[in-house]
Amino acid sequence: MRIMDRYLFANFVIAYAICFSSMVGLYVVIDLFSNADEFIEDHAGTIAFVRRATKYYVLHSFEYYNRLSPIITQIAAMVTLAALHRHNEIVALLAAGVPTKRALVPIIFGAGCMIGFGVINRELILPRYSEPLQRLHEDIEANRDLLPTSHFDRDHVLIRGETAHREDKRIEKFNVTLPLELGVHPPELRSSVAYWRQDEKTGRWGWLLIKPDPLPTVKKTAEGEEEKVRILPDGNAFLFTDISFGDMIRRRNWMGFAGTWELLAELQRGEIKDPRKVRIIIHNRLMQPILNLLLVLIGIPFVLQWERKNIYRSIFVSMIISALFFVIDACSGYFASHGYIDPLSAAWIPVFLFGPVALGLFTRIGT
Repeated sequence: MRIMDRYLFANFVIAYAICFSSMVGLYVVIDLFSNADEFIEDHAGTIAFVRRATKYYVLHSFEYYNRLSPIITQIAAMVTLAALHRHNEIVALLAAGVPTKRALVPIIFGAGCMIGFGVINRELILPRYSEPLQRLHEDIEANRDLLPTSHFDRDHVLIRGETAHREDKRIEKFNVTLPLELGVHPPELRSSVAYWRQDEKTGRWGWLLIKPDPLPTVKKTAEGEEEKVRILPDGNAFLFTDISFGDMIRRRNWMGFAGTWELLAELQRGEIKDPRKVRIIIHNRLMQPILNLLLVLIGIPFVLQWERKNIYRSIFVSMIISALFFVIDACSGYFASHGYIDPLSAAWIPVFLFGPVALGLFTRIGT
C-alpha cells in the first residue's frame, strides 16, 4: 500500500469514526431523553440510573450501528472526498499523475471493510447478545418476570405458560396440548412449574414438568422411535421438544437480532407463523452488502463532478437520491410482505433500479 493509499484510507477511517460517534450519539441522546424515567421506575437513585443506562446503550449501540451503517459509510466516503476537494488535494493528486478513479480505490476499499464489519456485527455480535437486546429499558438488569408466548413445535404440540423466570429457565402454570396420535392420555398436561433441561439419558432437550396433574399415561413407542413424553419415577414428566426457554420469552422484534443461519433453521422447524416475512429478511440480508456499496458509489460522483461552488448542491442531490433509494427498498419489502411480489424480486428491485444509476454516475467521473 502506497503512502497515498494509507493517507486516504486513514482519512476515511477518521471521517467514519466521526460520523459513527455523531449519529449513534444522537440516537442515544434522543432515546435517553424519551425513556429516562423507565430506568428508575423503582426509584433506585442516580447510581443505578447511570449503571442501567450505560449497560443498555453500550449493548444497543450495536443495534443502532446495524441500522445506521449504510448511511454512515456513504457519508464518511463523501466527507473524505469533500475534504480533499476543499484543500485542493485532488488537484495535487492529478498533477502527480494519479487518476481520480485510482485515488478512489483506498476509499472504496475502506467502505468495503466497513460493510464487511457491518455483516460481522449483524451475523455474530447481535445474535450473541440477542436476549439482552430484546429487554425493555426497565428490565435491562433482567430482574423482572416475563410473559411467555405460545408456540407449536414440529409435532404440532402447543406449549404455553403464564410467567417466565430467567434465572433458572422456569415457567409457571405450564400447559401442554398434544395431538391424539402421540398416544398421551389425557392430551392436556398441566404443571404448576416446568424447567428447560437436558435429558441425561438421551442428551435431548425439553421441559421437565413438576408433578403434572393428572399424571398422564403414555403409549409405548416402537423400537427406534423417539419418545415425546416420558413419565419419571418421581412423578414428574419430561416433554421432548425443540421449543426452548429462549423461544418462549423472545419478543416480536427478535428477528432483527437473529443471525441468517438462525432464520434459515427457523424456516426448517415449521413453527414460524409468517414464513414469508422470514424469507424477505433473509433475501434482504443477502443483498445488503451490495446495496450498501451502491449507496457509496452513488454518493461519490456528486462530490467530484461539480465545481467547488456547487459542492453543497451536489451533496443535497445525492441525499435526495439516497432517500429515494431507501423509500424504494422499503416499498419493495412492503409489497413482498403482502404477497404482491416474491421476496427474491423485492430484494433485487433496488439493485436493478439503482445499479445502472450508480454505474452511470461513476463513469462520469473525470480523470
